[in-house]
Amino acid sequence: MLTIEQSPGIRDHSPAVASAFFRKEKWSVGVLLALATAQLLWKLGQNSLANWDESEYAQIAREMLLSGDFLTPNWGFKPKFHQPPLYVWFTVGFFKLVGINEFGARLASALSGIVLTLVTYFTGKLVFDKKIAFVGCLILLTSFGFVDNARFGTTDTMLALFIYLALYTFLLINKKGAWLWLISCLFMALAVMTKSAGGLLAPMIIFSLLLLEGRLPGFLLTKQFWLGILLFLAIILPWPIYMIRTHGQAFINDFFFYHILNRSANALEGNKGDNFFYIYQLGHRFYPWLYTVPFALAFFIKELLHRRTQALPLFVTAVLVFTLFTLVKTKLYWYVVPLYPALSLLVAAVLTEAIRTVDSVNFGTLTAMVLLAFLDVKLKAVGVVCFSVFIITIYVWQKRKPMYYISVALFLFSILMAQYKLKQLFSPDIDEVSVLASRHAGPQTEKAKTLLLYKGIDWPAALFYSNQNIKQVETPQQVKSYLTESRGRVMILAKKDAGHLASYFAIHTISSTNQYLLIEIKK
Repeated sequence: MLTIEQSPGIRDHSPAVASAFFRKEKWSVGVLLALATAQLLWKLGQNSLANWDESEYAQIAREMLLSGDFLTPNWGFKPKFHQPPLYVWFTVGFFKLVGINEFGARLASALSGIVLTLVTYFTGKLVFDKKIAFVGCLILLTSFGFVDNARFGTTDTMLALFIYLALYTFLLINKKGAWLWLISCLFMALAVMTKSAGGLLAPMIIFSLLLLEGRLPGFLLTKQFWLGILLFLAIILPWPIYMIRTHGQAFINDFFFYHILNRSANALEGNKGDNFFYIYQLGHRFYPWLYTVPFALAFFIKELLHRRTQALPLFVTAVLVFTLFTLVKTKLYWYVVPLYPALSLLVAAVLTEAIRTVDSVNFGTLTAMVLLAFLDVKLKAVGVVCFSVFIITIYVWQKRKPMYYISVALFLFSILMAQYKLKQLFSPDIDEVSVLASRHAGPQTEKAKTLLLYKGIDWPAALFYSNQNIKQVETPQQVKSYLTESRGRVMILAKKDAGHLASYFAIHTISSTNQYLLIEIKK
């Protein structure tokens, strides 16, 4: 089997220092680990939790920790039949370790991203070589979509981690032995326990590979296959069986029919888009690397037609993830997080060839990517001047190998542009409603007082930060009706609405931010 590095007629022009770096694998792995840790953990807890998904998972973990019920997820003291509890279990553990805060709420996702970076490296090394694997991880760690979601406290990065662990251990079977099928099935099961139907991507990818390689019929007859399937079922079945026995039809309707079948067949909660939705998203979230994806796919289709199939696992993964989520009617940009590692390695294979070979047509791909990306980003003029001077200097200094160093410079410039786009993730983003809700926080029990939110203020983050029940009210009449039945007299409202409400009630301002007030309604 030919790899890109072994293809005839290609000469590697990498200098000795680069070759020495990749020969000592602990150096490259150490660098990637340091970069991933810095990119995904730095300032992880500085911003408020986002409304809905992120604050929802954090609140479910908090209620699970306080109640001691680790099987039934609860949100706002009511059962929440959304996803299996594996991700929440990790978050509960981190809450115990670092406290119930933003950092703890996001730590399971961020650590999954760090480990996924290393799994991407070893998968790239197995499929291609160390250099491509290293470049692929650099691309992954500068992809806005990957970094953003890894720093976001939801299930998708952990799902991607288990999918790629399942794929990597499956690919190792030929080298290490059939017993790895059991490990692969373990990771497939953990993917399902992370995100239910989304976790089925892992077995779909692996069974597609077995089918395309003509190995499926024989594999079905082996003892190891059925042992792995039994292990898979033994892990994924106990929780839904328990939930059905405990909650009956309510769980079946919500978990299976609403969150799996209905979400696939219909655009729920306004999350809709056309068949080009994820292409548009990748234009922003896989910048600037998306510009090389068509070239990479064309290159690997040509390789497959010539029966050079080393990239088939990554190609199948990318195509399946993109196609399946395009067909699903409910569309959210984080659904395709499992796409980023495969795309990063496929793009890296093309760009690495452009860097290390002077006669490669892929140099044109690299140049085109930089030019297209440059048109789509605002960089200071001084940066452009410095880059131009750098290119000229390299050309004059390294007359024997100018194209190699120019290729490296173009790639590093692409990294710079990608990192420039990432800077917004490290800027402060404090939600004023969350700040006021935290100022009124109290011990959370089902008998806790109620915090009122006036006129359309989103409530999931307020629920997490206040430790209180939440009630949304839209009019003064609703406020009056609610006050006759409840002990809750504290409210968050926009400053622009305070004057109108004051004409109905006597109010006392407890605290304020630029746009919102925390008030108490007097009797």
